[in-house]
Parts: sequence; structure tokens; C-alpha cells
Amino acid sequence: MLCVTDSSSSSSSSSSSSSVDRVASHRIASPRINHHTSIDRSSSILDHDSRFLCELNLLTVYLDDECTIDTCPKMCATNDWEFLCAAHVEPKKCCAMDYVVHTLVGFVSLLSNPQHFPSRTKVSSESAKYFSSVVRRLYRVFAHAFYHHKSAFDKFEGKTHLTERFIQFSLKYQLMAANQLSPPIDSPGVTGSATAADS
Repeated sequence: MLCVTDSSSSSSSSSSSSSVDRVASHRIASPRINHHTSIDRSSSILDHDSRFLCELNLLTVYLDDECTIDTCPKMCATNDWEFLCAAHVEPKKCCAMDYVVHTLVGFVSLLSNPQHFPSRTKVSSESAKYFSSVVRRLYRVFAHAFYHHKSAFDKFEGKTHLTERFIQFSLKYQLMAANQLSPPIDSPGVTGSATAADS
């Protein structure tokens, strides 16, 4: 598991744990499927999606003080993109933080549901169909943070490269096409990794 530390940590603690650098972020996001094992592509996606969900919880901590019902009464990314929360019987408007929490909780529940995912090493094609929806809706969380909480996004991304890893992973596994990354997140490293992964 990744260890993310504050860059102001003392040198003694930074020797054993440090922020994720660009090389590590590419290595972590790159599909590592060993065709000689029983772990298939879908199981690898399940594992990565589960890790992204855990790490996205850290982003919610970064946003907690500034992404409130007053500052972000709706879930949007730019003024052109507004998203309805699918955690309800009928999709409806939620403040951005509620949308984020509902989305994370809903997907943690889905990916840990033994009815849909009874095994972590073998995923049925019926269950694998959820992966694109998971990725598409998680991308919205990154886009909201980028467009509406840029300083918190930059601080978080600088330490974790999570958005970069997430986009690279999504494109490599063909869970999203490059033209589905809307609105685009144009941040150093992020756009470059998306373009490279798509080529």
C-alpha cells in the first residue's frame, strides 16, 4: 500500500516513507497481469478500483474544509457540467461533498458485495460491466476538485499523483476513452499521462 506523507516531514521519517513520485505513479498504474497466474484482467481492475476508492478518501479530507454545502451546493465541474447523484432511488442533485461521499460509499459497497464479487481472483463478465460506471463517476470527483478547489487539488496531486495514475489506468484498461475525460483536467503530469496512455 502507498504511504503518503507531508513533504515537510522530518528527514528521518522521510527515509522510510515518502510521497509518490512520477515514476512510481506510472509503475503503480500500469497493468501488471501475469498470464501465468490465475489472476485475470477483471480481477486486476477490481483490485485497482478498490485502491483508488481508498485513496480518494484522502482527497475528501483535503476538501473537507472548503467543499461545503455553502461553497458547493451542487456537484459540478466548471459551469457547464453538473452531475446528479445516483445513490438515490431517482438520481437527484446533491451538494458536491454529499455526492462524493455517496459515490465512494456506494462503490465500496458494490465492490465488496459478495453477490456481485464473490471472489477477488475471478470476476464474472456480468460483474465486470460495473467497472466503466465506477471509473466514469470517480473521474467526476477529480474534475470537481480540479475546477473548484484547485489549490487543494494541486497539493494533493503533487503528493500522490492519484489523478494521473487513475487516468492512465482507465485509458490503459479501456474503461474510458480519451474523449470521455470531460471536462478535461489540464494539470501538469495529468494531461501528459492521459495522452501517453491513449496512444
